[in-house]
Amino acid sequence: MLIRIIFSVIRVQSISVQGYLKCNNKPASDVTVKLYDKDTFTFDDLMAKDKTDSRGYFRLTGNEKEMTKIDPELVIHNTCDSKLGRFSMKRIKVKIPKSYITNGPIPSKTFDIGTMELAGKIK
Repeated sequence: MLIRIIFSVIRVQSISVQGYLKCNNKPASDVTVKLYDKDTFTFDDLMAKDKTDSRGYFRLTGNEKEMTKIDPELVIHNTCDSKLGRFSMKRIKVKIPKSYITNGPIPSKTFDIGTMELAGKIK
């Protein structure tokens, strides 16, 4: 009975995010982008992973089963402006507003980050 109650409060939630990445005003292709559900007491859940295309475009869609609202975050791994290439990877985190979370396995809307320049310092 208790197990049934626990499983009844766990629900599938989904999220979608898209955008364009640039490096020194040129399309940032082959950049790794990951969509996570940030967790407080356990490891973060990887919901989706991909690379940008030749135009610097990406779109990630993922879902996760949680008792509470998921805490979605986009993580961008890049070497823009790096003198050491892959040995000097930058990681940029973008919080996704909770208003873009959909109850169910397929997101009903997409958070668009627009065009993000990866060169220089991100504030």
